[in-house]
Amino acid sequence: IPICERSNTSMSKHDYLSGVNYGLHESVRIHKWANIAGELVCGHDVRIDAFVTITGKVRLGDRCHIATGACIFGGAGVTMGDGCSLSPGAKIFTATDDVRSELLANPQLVETYVKSGMVVVGNFSVIGANSVVLPDVVIGHEVQIGACSVVRSDIPDNQVWGGLPAHYICGRQKLDRAAMMQYEIPYNTGA
Repeated sequence: IPICERSNTSMSKHDYLSGVNYGLHESVRIHKWANIAGELVCGHDVRIDAFVTITGKVRLGDRCHIATGACIFGGAGVTMGDGCSLSPGAKIFTATDDVRSELLANPQLVETYVKSGMVVVGNFSVIGANSVVLPDVVIGHEVQIGACSVVRSDIPDNQVWGGLPAHYICGRQKLDRAAMMQYEIPYNTGA
């Protein structure tokens, strides 16, 4: 087989299911290979791509996009505002082992200590590819998190952060939120 031939395995609009199948609004699109377990609440025009894992209590605002391979572990609760994006491979954790504890860190053992807390992401914020957001963090409105960052503290509105650990890089111009929510989405699947 010539190397330039492609198999017919690419995703299409037919791979996305209506949110109605999950008890959500009909404008929500969830890829058939997404893994949804827990209490998911979505606004309108939300898209969840293939190989996404969502667990726990998760609330997504209007027009959110959860990209391929992203994970939201929302045991302590995750809220993402309108127009947010979780880029490919990014992860949000609401619980993690506390390595500073003298107790063991393994969920299969009796004596463990877990640090947990809700994560909130403000409107029109983007979490870059392969980034990690740790528990008990509030990310403000219109924040951009650079790729491969680890967010372990709160971030104010209208800022760009990145790095390991994530740190302030620069300010960000305020968006016209109303204008961004008014345009029509002609086709709500990434394929």
